[in-house]
Amino acid sequence: MRELESFGLQVVVYDPVVDPSHAKHEYDLTLCAREDLKNLDALILAVTHDEIINAIDSFLPDVLEGGVVVDIKSALDPASLPTGLTYWSL
Repeated sequence: MRELESFGLQVVVYDPVVDPSHAKHEYDLTLCAREDLKNLDALILAVTHDEIINAIDSFLPDVLEGGVVVDIKSALDPASLPTGLTYWSL
């Protein structure tokens, strides 16, 4: 995350499973609310919590056309993504 910010990117972190006070104390991360994930140039899926994977279809419309979905854990089926998004995974 800090690396992305060093390139001038605005990074927001959302994780419905993590306690926000724990994220702040342990990692100095401020978690955003689900409503804050709008007009994204990229969506980086770094965890495979059921709460996120089962709701992925509700996240994808928030990625702008021409945006990128980075799937660190290769949890998604690239064929299931809407057209107009670029898919990348490890």
